[in-house]
Amino acid sequence: MIICKRKYLHTYLFVYMCKYLDKYVSTYRNTHIDTYIYTQLLDFLYIYTNKYVSKHVNKYTYRYALM
Repeated sequence: MIICKRKYLHTYLFVYMCKYLDKYVSTYRNTHIDTYIYTQLLDFLYIYTNKYVSKHVNKYTYRYALM
């Protein structure tokens, strides 16, 4: 488990959401559910998280969080 400062907590939540949505999209990609919306949301979350993290958190910590 990653121990982080309180002000960085929402950043790790964004990373967790990205990982969860990625798993969700890959699970339901071949069903009748339209995954275009989920894919767009994933792209937005990845872009937003990358921009936010590059400003506020060092990249080593971010890479560690993605592992």
